[in-house]
Amino acid sequence: MQYECSSPPPAVDDVEAHIQNLENQLKQQSEEFSNSLATIKKLETQIRRLEEELEKQAEGFEADVDAVTRDKVEQEQTAIRAEEALRNTRHKNANTAERLQEEFRRLSTQMASTFDANEKAAMRALTKASELHAQKRLVEAMLHKVNEELQSAKAEYEVKLNELSNKIDMMTAQKQQMFLEIEDKSKQLENQKTREEQVFFFA
Repeated sequence: MQYECSSPPPAVDDVEAHIQNLENQLKQQSEEFSNSLATIKKLETQIRRLEEELEKQAEGFEADVDAVTRDKVEQEQTAIRAEEALRNTRHKNANTAERLQEEFRRLSTQMASTFDANEKAAMRALTKASELHAQKRLVEAMLHKVNEELQSAKAEYEVKLNELSNKIDMMTAQKQQMFLEIEDKSKQLENQKTREEQVFFFA
């Protein structure tokens, strides 16, 4: 009587396939985690750029305010000098006084116009600075939310990783146990074969 060694039962193949599936899931989740980290770095770069732009806008705004202030002071001093000259020469020459009055009016109009233009420019700079601050707050809020989601995903990933590792360990142990059982069965079959051959030989 002859015996042929049978192939491993289908359950072993199922275990190996399940382990492979778990390893694929682990690899996919690792890639998703890496993509989340890349998104965070991209948002951090955008925030740094917004902060740099905000700083540049603030410097420009300060420069505009300083220029407005200097122009206002200079124009006020010019107007004061013109008015003083007008008072000093009024009693000397009416024509000269009239020309000085016209110059004073022209300077006053120019000063008002320049001041108005500078004030509008300052308001535009303030509006732009406010918009940049709002954008910065929005991006910071988005980054905070993404960080929270990342921490949550990281915690969930670690839990799933632990679960998958435990499952893989369990499946590996089951696989090892099945191989041991198969080996034991093979030995039993060999022993039975030997005994039957001996019985046949001595019969």
